[in-house]
Amino acid sequence: MKGQKTVDLLRGIRHDFGNHLQVILGYMDLGSPQQARQYILKLVEEMAAERLIFESTDADTALYLYEQLLLSRELGVILRYDEIKVKSPDLLQLNNEPWRSLQQVLKEWEVENEEDEPMVYLEIYEKSDGVDLLYSCEGMEPDSVIVEVRK
Repeated sequence: MKGQKTVDLLRGIRHDFGNHLQVILGYMDLGSPQQARQYILKLVEEMAAERLIFESTDADTALYLYEQLLLSRELGVILRYDEIKVKSPDLLQLNNEPWRSLQQVLKEWEVENEEDEPMVYLEIYEKSDGVDLLYSCEGMEPDSVIVEVRK
């Protein structure tokens, strides 16, 4: 099962990479190297933010959280992990988190697929009785939402 998840994740990454190359080539074909450069800088910034997943968690947790990051794009948002303090993804996986609660938080904030993808920040804290997910997004009311995932 883990092998299939890894293949699915790699397939998604490969698809995104191809899309990014097409956008860059499009800017180049249009004679807009500055726009291509700005797009590349945005990608580099996103990759730097994603580094937290791989530097602060074990392999299984990193794989799961990166998959959740990719799924969030289907909701029309950019998910950025600000803090990850969890030892195992088991409780998150069991409850399909943060995917499940992110959908609810977006409804609470009344965020729909807009032209500009809103950036949602997430902090994950493991506690003795479960995991707390702290979502925040600039310009939203309330500016942060805590979701408790309990055993």
